[in-house]
Amino acid sequence: MAGPATATLTPDQLSAFKELRKTVDDRWAPTLVPAQVAWLNDRCLLRYLRARKYNVEKAKEMLKNTMNWRTTHAPAAITHKDVMEISKHFSNYLHMTTKDGNPVCYMRFQRDPPGFTDKDKLQHVKFVLEEAARVMKYNDERFPGIEKLCYIIDLQGFSLNAPGASREVAAKWTDMLQNHYPERLGKAYLINYPSIFSVFWAAVKLFIDSVTAAKVCFVSETNPSALRTFFTNEGFNPAWLEKPYGGDLQPLDRPNFIGQKTYESDPMTAKTPEEVQEIRDVHYKYLKREKRDRKGPSNKEKKEKKSSRKGSSVSNHGLASSNSNSSQ
Repeated sequence: MAGPATATLTPDQLSAFKELRKTVDDRWAPTLVPAQVAWLNDRCLLRYLRARKYNVEKAKEMLKNTMNWRTTHAPAAITHKDVMEISKHFSNYLHMTTKDGNPVCYMRFQRDPPGFTDKDKLQHVKFVLEEAARVMKYNDERFPGIEKLCYIIDLQGFSLNAPGASREVAAKWTDMLQNHYPERLGKAYLINYPSIFSVFWAAVKLFIDSVTAAKVCFVSETNPSALRTFFTNEGFNPAWLEKPYGGDLQPLDRPNFIGQKTYESDPMTAKTPEEVQEIRDVHYKYLKREKRDRKGPSNKEKKEKKSSRKGSSVSNHGLASSNSNSSQ
């Protein structure tokens, strides 16, 4: 039962883990579908145990609540197509990782998408969180044990009357992070915040527990040079950080879906912005090919395939004839 995920646990923590693991395997698993069983892996159980200070009963309750939530909201079933329109505004997107492999999510207030409901925005938030989890899983071999993501939240242009200043969305987002994605938040860096934001923060903070609130970092630096130094000290690689925040990358200007199917090449192997761009180009070519495959082969490809089949048929008949003769 013990493995890499449990290697650093104390005896008491290991005992709590084994108890929860046994409950899941013996009592819950027989009534669940395979996808739910797979989701309840060792690392998942340990995140919920850590969130509840290794109190097994509280961790069980938290897990049950999340499983009910996931059944109702189905975040893993949200597809690229479902969020394509809102993604075009680039108000909330993943782009590269920290040096240690933590996915980085950018949230930019000035790009708040007009014409979308709070429900639309929350669906997008769920999609990005699920996508971050997929990126972590994909990068596990290179960055083993990575389970957290970081947010860079740019509040330039914030005002209390702006459509994007929704306390409901902010409260539900933080509730999701705390209760249904526990131990997934590394840090949230707030940048370019006006003084009036303190009023909004005071209201949102009422819904945040002290552990989560401690992960929110207000960054006073505003110029790229100072931000470069700050984020480098925080474990970011400037080559993997966007330019407005002191890095070398251009901000994304098109959807960056990097889930299991589209994340073919590993951007974490890139050492320079040029290499990053080269890898991105591979991703986009893959996306075009995937889109073409969904539409089906072109007329030219159909003719070539048909011609190939005729040649194969002739070849096979010749082989059959030869075999028949030899058997005689």
